[in-house]
Amino acid sequence: MDPEDDIYIRILKFGENHPKGFNRDQVIKVAKNKHEESIIDRYLDCAYQNHTIWLELRLEKKQKPDFEQETLFLLAKKSIGDYKKQERYFINLDSRFKYIDYSELKEARKTAKQANRNAIFAIIIALVALVATILVGSLG
Repeated sequence: MDPEDDIYIRILKFGENHPKGFNRDQVIKVAKNKHEESIIDRYLDCAYQNHTIWLELRLEKKQKPDFEQETLFLLAKKSIGDYKKQERYFINLDSRFKYIDYSELKEARKTAKQANRNAIFAIIIALVALVATILVGSLG
């Protein structure tokens, strides 16, 4: 399976391409089937619940929650009504850094393959030069 086809990579790539945020209707287009839509909805629900917990703690003047649900998203703008369509989400920092690490690893692999090809080419040139030197030396 191509890693680029993974739902999580597609979500993270989408988030990187939307630095000003996005709503549910925008990010759900990343899904290829109902199962992937349910994954995205679950992450959105978790981000909404985390945001709600943080707001309640701020009102109670507490520092941080005992428990936070894991999610790729960070809710930035909470509104009243159908939150899945009106809220503004971002990719959270942890997920953003994981995507950057993934992108750098992908680029490093591509660079390593190119370096390997260049090294093989250099060895072939060195062998040809060695054979040419031997032939010229034996003739002279």
